[in-house]
Amino acid sequence: MLRPGGKVVFSFLEFRMPFHWDVFSETIRQTRAGEAHPPNVFIDRDAIAAWAEHLDMVVEDIRGGNEVFVPLPAPLTLEDGRVMEGHGNLGQSICVLARPS
Repeated sequence: MLRPGGKVVFSFLEFRMPFHWDVFSETIRQTRAGEAHPPNVFIDRDAIAAWAEHLDMVVEDIRGGNEVFVPLPAPLTLEDGRVMEGHGNLGQSICVLARPS
C-alpha cells in the first residue's frame, strides 16, 4: 500500500550495464556451487515501465549504475583505492516510482 504522493525507491541490476554482467556471471557461479549470495535482481527499464503502468504509478527518475549523482558528505575511499568526492554512484541502477496525488 502506498498513499497518494508516496514514492518507492529501489535498486536493480540491468543487462545494459556492461559491469552488471560480472554480477550475473558470479551469481550463476555461486548458485551452481551451492554458495550463499545476495538476492541480485535483474530487470530492464521496459519491465519497470510496465509495472509502473499496471500499478498506477509513474517512473519519476531512473539512473544507471554508472551515473554519478549521489551527493557525498565526505570523500569515500572504495575497496580498490579509488576515491569519490562530491558526488558518486551506487553501482546498481536506481529507480523512483511515484503514486500520483
